[in-house]
Amino acid sequence: MENSSGPDHLSKESVEEILRLLISGALTREAVSNWAMGWIKMDDAPRASPELWSMVSNLEGADSLVARTEENGEIFLYTNDDFEDWYREIRGIL
Repeated sequence: MENSSGPDHLSKESVEEILRLLISGALTREAVSNWAMGWIKMDDAPRASPELWSMVSNLEGADSLVARTEENGEIFLYTNDDFEDWYREIRGIL
């Protein structure tokens, strides 16, 4: 089942879906970060592989802003290329 900010369960498929939605623009960086933070802060978080938790941790920083300039606008810690790399990674190794 999905809620307004993405899947409400933690699995390889749910993280893959979050990345797909982020890359396509269907979810904002902030929504993805909030989704990931919800899992990170959960007292009774489900068991998952270290690789999956690493990906969730990365996604928590999806909206991390490192600079804002007139010339380039907002500069984020992670780029769309990073998100695409993570998507390929999760499809290939987990």
